[in-house]
Amino acid sequence: MIELYDMGRTTHRAVKGMYEFIINNIDRYVSDQGLAERLKEEAKNREVKGHSIPQEYFSAMCNVWTQAYRTGDFPIDLQVTIFPDTIPRFQRVKANGRNIGILTSASRDVTDILYGPPIGENARLSDLVDNYFLGEEIGDKDFPDTFAGLWERTKGGIYAVFDDKPSVCKAASDGIKLADGSARVYLVDRKNQYSGDAMGELTEKSVIKISSFDEVKE
Repeated sequence: MIELYDMGRTTHRAVKGMYEFIINNIDRYVSDQGLAERLKEEAKNREVKGHSIPQEYFSAMCNVWTQAYRTGDFPIDLQVTIFPDTIPRFQRVKANGRNIGILTSASRDVTDILYGPPIGENARLSDLVDNYFLGEEIGDKDFPDTFAGLWERTKGGIYAVFDDKPSVCKAASDGIKLADGSARVYLVDRKNQYSGDAMGELTEKSVIKISSFDEVKE
């Protein structure tokens, strides 16, 4: 069995200044003016309620962040980005005999950077990860068909899904059900932004809201 974890605001904090970097520096990295302007708009609208950056544009942003990180133009404090409950959670999952999959819209390059920090002597965070499921390969996480496909791909082996976006949690619940499967789905709401009406439909779909991995007992 495998547990699937999103990265941003789930296992990792959002990288400080990442979208501001796109807005202020995109013209240095993207020569297509039309694409550059679209990426700026997507970056500006990232926090608009209900808005989700389409996979193709997020992938383009990942290319920019990777280039800028490698040249030193966009430094990232990698240790600070990891939430303190992520490593203990991963260790508990492994101790319980389950695998860990990273389910993210980010590119493999960005994922490798953020899961690269050491977590002990001769060990890295990536050593705890068994599989990577990237949006540019499996499809947009906001669509149930993506999760139906993942259910088939894992041969019904999905034990749980963790994500910070209600739209993704809804898609996970609907998609796995579409594939005649069942799995625990967790909305990781670290800032306690969602309650009442905002949780209504998710509660009906048995999505579990947590603010920390410490709340997950199995």
